[in-house]
Amino acid sequence: MSIQRLLLIVLVATACLGIYGVAAAHGDDPHPHPEPLPAVQVNGAGIHAACAGGPVIDGITLDECITRSFLVGGVNKTVRVWYTKNAVTANRTEDGVDYTLEHWISSDAQAQQVAAWFEDAWQRYFADSGHHLYDNGCGNTINVQMEDGIGWSGIAYWGSSGNCRIGIDSPMVRGGGGQWTVYHEAQHYLQYSFDNGCYGYLKPNYPDDAEFVEGYADLGADSVDVALDAMGYGGITYDPSTSMYEKSYGNIFNKYFIEQLGTIGTPADPWHRMDALYAHYNECDNQDDLYVLNTLIPSLSGGKWSERAFFLNFFAANWAKDWADPVTQPELVYTDDDGNAYGNLATLSQNINMGGGTQSFPDSTPDDWAARYYQVTPQAGCPYLQMEVDGASGAQLVINFMAAKTSAPTKVLRSAKIGEDFVRTFAANGVHNRLVTAVNSFTTNYNYTVNFRCVTPTINILEPRQVKFALVGDPTSPIAFLARWSVSDGSSPVRGLLEDDFTFDAEGDAISVVPGTFQEVGNEYWAVLLPPVKAAGTTFVDFRVTLNGSISDTETDALLYVAPGNSDIALSFDASGSMNTEDVIGEGSRLTNAKRAGQVVADLLRSGDRLLVQDWSAFDNPPGCGLPGGSGNCPLDVRTLLPRTDLTAGNLSAVIGIARTQINNITARLWTPVGAGIEAAKNALLANP
Repeated sequence: MSIQRLLLIVLVATACLGIYGVAAAHGDDPHPHPEPLPAVQVNGAGIHAACAGGPVIDGITLDECITRSFLVGGVNKTVRVWYTKNAVTANRTEDGVDYTLEHWISSDAQAQQVAAWFEDAWQRYFADSGHHLYDNGCGNTINVQMEDGIGWSGIAYWGSSGNCRIGIDSPMVRGGGGQWTVYHEAQHYLQYSFDNGCYGYLKPNYPDDAEFVEGYADLGADSVDVALDAMGYGGITYDPSTSMYEKSYGNIFNKYFIEQLGTIGTPADPWHRMDALYAHYNECDNQDDLYVLNTLIPSLSGGKWSERAFFLNFFAANWAKDWADPVTQPELVYTDDDGNAYGNLATLSQNINMGGGTQSFPDSTPDDWAARYYQVTPQAGCPYLQMEVDGASGAQLVINFMAAKTSAPTKVLRSAKIGEDFVRTFAANGVHNRLVTAVNSFTTNYNYTVNFRCVTPTINILEPRQVKFALVGDPTSPIAFLARWSVSDGSSPVRGLLEDDFTFDAEGDAISVVPGTFQEVGNEYWAVLLPPVKAAGTTFVDFRVTLNGSISDTETDALLYVAPGNSDIALSFDASGSMNTEDVIGEGSRLTNAKRAGQVVADLLRSGDRLLVQDWSAFDNPPGCGLPGGSGNCPLDVRTLLPRTDLTAGNLSAVIGIARTQINNITARLWTPVGAGIEAAKNALLANP
């Protein structure tokens, strides 16, 4: 049989309210701090002396003060710490309870230490935000008064022009502590400095806005000192069954928010990615409203995530964080857990073992912006698990299906959707040892049922077929071919299967997988396969794919032992903006799956072939020129990633490597000129040498 040279263009697109009416009080430390701390050597400490006009608290005058001045951003700033060493008690009755209070500290050095900590915070916060602590009308000075707090370790009194004061608990400082509390309260005074509209919102809406006001003060406190950052969120937990918007201190959402959307620093820096926090304050200032995530998240993510998609990822990360890949799944991890792993962030509503059969859990979403988790540990009788959420009519449920291998090397597979119903099937026992369905809502609660079924899937060979057979070369020296197949339980594809789960044969003789070519591409599996040697004269043979030794599909006469001619191949990639779309979240963008397919095709090249690699988009010029809103007449943006190259025995390996690297580096850009892109690839392939 004579096979002519083929011309092939492959289009690859596939603080609680104050005790006093004017105070914002911030209560007991929200999570563990390294207290007590050793005394700090203070360099350049301010002058201490008996000071007239000090605050009087419960009849006791704070009769001494430390004044510490320093430059911040070229501006001279001052912290004045008022205190007494007069060791007498005072009495106060609050809410019918009698208290004996000890407002004194033991030494001038303790006041100097507090002043030094305030300087540390001021310098750090200014460096990251460009804002000074609130000191309006206070002569660039903040006053700190040492007092015995009832139910609080620090209190950032609401600031106003000429009234800038913070309370710090004296017994805590006497015991050697207070550093983290100082940083926390200083962050509140930084919040107050965003006073073009944000501060005017924070004050009347406290404590209902504590999920950010207190949560961000915690993050600020952790951003100043390396030692404190290493402990601030260690072991923290999160209750997913109540709304994120009802949280307060230690709100882990805030940590997730800055890590996903901030840019500054490295995980070793305590201020790592804190710029996202200050971007929130700025947007609050712009809109006179703290609740601006619907515009802030798209802005900070460059349009990658909406507010709802971000929360979808947040609830997924709280389960997957310890096993996901930080390189390929950064949205599922906390990049900086300070060397002290977080505690349980995904409390389970159900945690069951399954060795077969079906389990169903009728339920409802617990709160707005809250989630429930249903976990399965698959047993020997459940190698494939179907997970389904069946929601009430019209429901807008946020559904995450995840499967994890929790032993090294760990991995997480995820399929996610916002909608009424969703179903996916994963390889279970023997591949993944934990599988979870997470369901949450946004502003409206819904009823739904979670179903788990241990199923038996089927295999369907997609390529090669009897009507589209593969030419695999001379039977005594065969060549590789591309195979594509799907695995489904009838309702959904089975995800997460491994190369070792499959065997391949040509009428009983084993077929081997070319190393590194097995890929899960969308809802299919792809591999480059090397057929076995056959007797001279062999022509057509059957091709079989088998899953776990028992589930098979056979395609009759799918392989033809005839040497093909050489091919001229253009790999032409749609690199328009729509290729960034993930049709099902977690299953790869359109471009990701196109690149996976292109990598496999590159491995089929042989000496004598010719290869060209291009991608294409169109420039947004004039702005908005793309369809459907524009004329569609946008200038073509074609990139030749690998010029047409003749492949020889000497350069074959190197050219394939270059092609794979170039394909891997393709990113999505702007508009979609499909016809022009294909025409450009054809012309480049047919151009005169």
